[in-house]
Parts: sequence; structure tokens; C-alpha cells
Amino acid sequence: MLRYSEDWRTVAYLAATAVLTLINWRLGTVHPVLYPVTLFFFFTSAVISHNHNHLGIWRSKPLNLVTSYVIALFYGHPAVAWVPTHNQVHHRLNNRPGDSSRSPKWFRRNHLAALLVYPTLTNFAQTKDIRAFLRDLYHRDRSAFWSAASEYVVFFGTMLLLFLIDWRKTLLFFVIPQQTALFLIQCVNYLQHVETDAFSEWDHSRNFLSPILNGVLFNNGYHTVHHLKPGVHWSELPALHAQHAHKIDPSLLLRSWMRYVGYTYFVRPFVRGGERHAGVSGRERSRRVRAENLQRKTRAHHAQDQLLDLDLRTHRKRLRDEGLHLREAARDDDGLHCRYRGWRHGEAAHAEPEKDPGERGLCRHASANRDGLARDLRALDRALQEAQERRVERVVEIGDVLVLAIGREDVLQEIVRSDAEEARAQAEMIRRQRRAGRLDHHADRHVRRVRNAFPPQLVHHFAASP
Repeated sequence: MLRYSEDWRTVAYLAATAVLTLINWRLGTVHPVLYPVTLFFFFTSAVISHNHNHLGIWRSKPLNLVTSYVIALFYGHPAVAWVPTHNQVHHRLNNRPGDSSRSPKWFRRNHLAALLVYPTLTNFAQTKDIRAFLRDLYHRDRSAFWSAASEYVVFFGTMLLLFLIDWRKTLLFFVIPQQTALFLIQCVNYLQHVETDAFSEWDHSRNFLSPILNGVLFNNGYHTVHHLKPGVHWSELPALHAQHAHKIDPSLLLRSWMRYVGYTYFVRPFVRGGERHAGVSGRERSRRVRAENLQRKTRAHHAQDQLLDLDLRTHRKRLRDEGLHLREAARDDDGLHCRYRGWRHGEAAHAEPEKDPGERGLCRHASANRDGLARDLRALDRALQEAQERRVERVVEIGDVLVLAIGREDVLQEIVRSDAEEARAQAEMIRRQRRAGRLDHHADRHVRRVRNAFPPQLVHHFAASP
């Protein structure tokens, strides 16, 4: 009937807790030995409640529900409350903003006062999650809602009955041990997450590896792998931890919880710079992770830039060679007809006009704005494709001049008509500036460049225009 045979220890713990409670009730006084042992077993009931919430002890649902009734009497709250506060919130956010059990609370630093106020503040914060969960469950799954409601009815009904029988014994042997269990289980969660990196994949939890602690508390110290696979049975956590221990920061793998608590809360506050000896803080670890991610992205972007630079240099060299070849062919063949389309790249377009008109400008533009040059190259590729569809012989780039070599006379006439107005306007502006004696040398260079790009027939056509 047990889901795992190791859970006989769980049943034995619950039975021992019930026997100790019954003995204390019969004695009616606080025994100096039995009472502390009873408090410890009530605390173990809180750990059992956590494990039973993740993976039921029994294969039978009715038996699991009855076990939840029993656990609630020792834990101090129905076990179904773990679902919204722990399963749905804590395991999803993992001590990040929005987690109702995030640590610390009220304080920015980790010290004894922050540890002592955390359980009470967390219990109040989790009440909101429990209410929202029950309202949603009522509308979403009515049968599951009534099952959850039955845990509250049984728990509070039994506590009311015990108060009616003997309120002093109930307060002494039930209420106080229950509050102790609730307080300590929240303290355990605080110690496992405070000063860790909530945004890290493996350094979000502190692990206590003491064999004695894990032996009596159902391997509750292996917290990182519990967050990795919450549905794994507690008896399988040591083997799972051994598989992933090398991925966890060594400062979060502690052998003794007593040494950690003693130093962190009773020694470190009085040691100058003592926080550095407790391992890297969660904030610093988060900063380091973000810095590493940024460096990784920067290296990837740098590699992409190098590839783009290489591609641009290769593509530009091919275009320049092809353009020079076409220019030589244009000088020899008077029947070659061309179309001019130009664009400027700011000051770089006019740099060193005695050389290839756009070579220097294109180089400077590539280093200043790679994205813009990549867009221009894509536009050139589209022009190549359009040229192939229109059966144009060739499209090349000469500096900042795009030349389409066209072999059809009718297309040439259409191009000449579309560009004639722009050429006339530029020629008229140059004539006026010459007459006024304030000719812009940059414009003059541009005109000379335009004239060199056009074949003699087309230049003569523009010069003859009125």
C-alpha cells in the first residue's frame, strides 16, 4: 500500500508523535525530557507534510486524505495549503520577486532579527495565496475543493473539540508544538535560500549535507535537487544530488548547519568584513552571472561583426573589380547605354575624389554603420534579381554609382526621359553658381563624377538641354 517502502519511517514518525502527545496529555505537566522530544517530532511532522504534499505516502487517495488529517493535527495547518504557497509559487519563482516566501523580509541583510521575524511575516503573506487558491479551486474543480475543505473542517473541528475538553492541555500539548513546527519549517526555508542567487540555475539554494541531519529529517538538506525535480521521493535525493553536486557553488554545500547558524548570526556580525567569509552574496552572484552572460553575448556579436566585415570586404572587392571591368568596356564600346542612380554617405562621399569616387567613402561608411551598408547590399541583390527578370545584362556598383547595363533601346529611352529633369536641374544650378562667382566645389566634383559615369552620348544629350 505504501508508494515507497522507505515510507515506513514516515509512518513510524507519525505514530511516535501520536504516542508522545498522548503521554504528555495523560501526564498533564511539562516533562523536561518528553516535552522537548515532542516538540522535535512535531517539527518532523512539518517535514513529512512537505514530502506528503509533493508525493503522497500511499497509493490510495482516501488513505492519503486521512493521513493529511493526521498530519495537520501535528503540523498546525491543513497540508493542502502547501499547494498554492509552495508548489505553485515558491517552486515557480524560487525566492525571486513575487514569491510570498521570499527571504529576507523587512530587512535587506541577513542577521538574527531577519531570521526571527521571517516565519510570522511569511505566514501572513501566504494567507493571500491560500484564499485565492481555494476560490479558484471552487470554480475550477468542485470535487477537489470539497476535499480541500474537508481538511480545514476536520482540523479546526478537532481543535475546537480539544479546547472544549481541556483548553490548558490543548494549548500546552497541541498549540505550542504546532506553532513551533510552523516556525521552524519556515526558518529552514529561510536558511536554504537567503544569500543565494535566485536567478541562477544551480546556486539558488543552500544544501546541508550532514548525514545525521538528513537521516532524521528525510534528506531535507538536499534542496537544490529538490527544486530541480520536486516530484522525486525523498529517499532518492542523495543519489540525485551526487549527479549534480559539481554544478553547485561549493560555498552552498555545507556539512554542518549548526556551524553555519552559529557563525552567520552570532560571530559574523562582530567580524569586520565577515560577510565575505560566508561565501559570495546572492546579489554579487547575480551580478557575476549577468556579467558573464553579457560577455558571452558580446563575444558572439564580435564574431558576427568579424564575419560581416569579411563578407563586406569580399563583396566590395568583387563589385569594384566588376565595375572597373565595365568602365573599361564602356570606353571601348560607344553603343553601351547606362543608367545612373546615386546616393551619398555624408562627408565620406566627397573624400579623395581623385581616387575611385566611392572607395574611401564606402570604407568609412562600413566602419561607421554596418547595418546601413548591409541594407544597401541587400538592395543591390534585389536589383540584381530584378535585372535578371528584365533580362538586363549586368548590374554593378562603381563607388557610390549604381550602373545598369541595358541592351534594349526602348528601355534606354525611358530611363533617359526619367532622369533628364534631374540632370537639367543640376546643370542649371551649376550655371547660376558660376555666373554669381560662388561655385560649390563639392557640387562641381559631383557633376564631374556624373559625367564620367555616363557614356558620351548621354552626356552630350544633357549638355545640349536648354
